[in-house]
Amino acid sequence: MVAELWVRTVRGFHAELFNATGRAQPGVDRAIAAAGAIVDFASRNPEDARLMLVASREELKADEALPAELAESLRTLNDPVEALVRQLSTELYGHVTADGVDRVSVGVINLPYTAVRRRLLQGRDPGQLKPLVEQATRAVLTSG
Repeated sequence: MVAELWVRTVRGFHAELFNATGRAQPGVDRAIAAAGAIVDFASRNPEDARLMLVASREELKADEALPAELAESLRTLNDPVEALVRQLSTELYGHVTADGVDRVSVGVINLPYTAVRRRLLQGRDPGQLKPLVEQATRAVLTSG
């Protein structure tokens, strides 16, 4: 039951993420939109965001009693986000490289996730961090 709720919640987040990135211009603007979407989702849906933080996909996948369809959903759930990371790497750096994927992953996924996580665990609205997250994301993606 937790796995089903978690998958539904993540899919809801993905819908918002891809809606935001689909409206943005390729490159830095799309990457900033992705980072901002993480903050926006957590601000508007703090309970769902907390669920995403406390439940581990790996632990959920390890449950041998999961129906096959749910186990497959857990296994492939982040494939679209991984594809987005590769797409952003190409848009920003001309092609997919390990360094580009690392920069995008840190700037667009890890950085906003960490900021949101801290605020949610403190019981505070992460929405106030959006300008700072966007600034930090831009710095990660354009440095070096």
